[in-house]
Amino acid sequence: MRKYLILIITLTFFSTQAQKTPEVVNEILEYSHQINQRLKELKRVDEETFEFSTDGGEIIKFYDGEQLVKMSLNLNGETGLLNRNYCLKNGELVYVFDEEFRYNVPYYIDSAKATSMGLNEWFDPEKTQLFMSQFYFQKEELVWWVKDEKPVNKDHPDFKKKEKLFMDELVELK
Repeated sequence: MRKYLILIITLTFFSTQAQKTPEVVNEILEYSHQINQRLKELKRVDEETFEFSTDGGEIIKFYDGEQLVKMSLNLNGETGLLNRNYCLKNGELVYVFDEEFRYNVPYYIDSAKATSMGLNEWFDPEKTQLFMSQFYFQKEELVWWVKDEKPVNKDHPDFKKKEKLFMDELVELK
C-alpha cells in the first residue's frame, strides 16, 4: 500500500510540474498586451506577399522608432487562412500567436462543381475549423507551447521543429 501511495504522489508531482506554466509566460503576455495597446502609436508598414501562398497575403510590421516590435503574417489559401502574429522585444522573438482557419473543402468548390466532381460536400464557411497555438520564447528558445488551450510537452517531436520554423521565418520576413 505504501508503494502505491508513493507512486501516486510522485506521478501527481511530475504531472503537475510538467504542466506548470513558466513565470516568463505571464511576463511575455503582459508585454504583448502592452504592444497591442500601443499599435496606433507605432509606425505601421504594410506589404503584400505571394511568397508563402499562391492566394497571397499581407505582412504588417509595427515599429517603435527603428525597433520592430510586432509583425502580423496573414495568408490566404484555398483550404484555409493563417493569421500569425510575432511579438519581439529588444529585437528578439518572444511570442507567436497562430490562428489557423481550415475549410471543409477548398473555397472554390461550390455545389455545382462538387456535383460534377462526384463530391458530396462543397465549401461551407460554417464548417470552417479554428485551431490556435501560442508559442513563448526566451533567448531565442521555445520554452512553452499551448495548442488549442492545452500545453504541449517539450518532448513532443514537433517542439524543436516549431522553434526552428519560427526563427527561420522571422529572419525571412524581417
